[in-house]
Amino acid sequence: MRKRIILILCLCVLQYVYSQNECTKWYFGNKGALDFSTNPPTVLYNSAMNAGEGCGSISDNQGNLLFYCKGDSVYNRQHQLMANGFGLGGNEDATQSALIQKQPGSNNLYYIFTQEGFPFTNGFRYSIIDMSLAAGNGSVVVKNQLLHLNSSEKVCAVRHCNNSDVWVISHEGGNNVFRTYLLSSAGVSTLAIVSVIGTNIVASNGAMKVSHQGKKIGLTAGNFVEAFDFNNATGLVSNPLT
Repeated sequence: MRKRIILILCLCVLQYVYSQNECTKWYFGNKGALDFSTNPPTVLYNSAMNAGEGCGSISDNQGNLLFYCKGDSVYNRQHQLMANGFGLGGNEDATQSALIQKQPGSNNLYYIFTQEGFPFTNGFRYSIIDMSLAAGNGSVVVKNQLLHLNSSEKVCAVRHCNNSDVWVISHEGGNNVFRTYLLSSAGVSTLAIVSVIGTNIVASNGAMKVSHQGKKIGLTAGNFVEAFDFNNATGLVSNPLT
């Protein structure tokens, strides 16, 4: 039950950043998949993925599947390992091992932000997929670029107040440090907005979510839940409530 709840929390992150159809198809778990373009959702039986916990999937604006991943590998819409789509820096046993974001202003470029769980050795990294390659099936063109080393299992994303750029928010492991990165049409800024606030995250597991309006962040860790204000103009986290 714990893993099912975590899975739903992980997958729901995408719906606040994308419009309707990009999140139509969910691929997760041991070859599980659902199509939310129907009511009730349709069960799909074509997944090639077996993910213990963290995973992600993304469709185009028409609801057609593009790719799905579990932190360390990416599968294309043909349900085959994507070109160069292996050896990514995530770990499927991290609560939120892979966060997918389309680069603002681009029709082809997608970022996958990855992280491992305890003991946080591999860090918070990103890889880039170009969907114009491999006959439209995509190829990983940049792999495992380091943003910071000490990463917990928590990540979420939300629109910037300009309604174009995206804030990608991570939390370090073993402390109370948030790192927020701006993803824009120029790519991802490696200069983090740092917020030192809240409770030290000793237990690495647990998800982090952002509200619909982009004004609140909530996270779970060990035996507590914590909520914060988020400034979607500056990327700063403030006002903890445990």
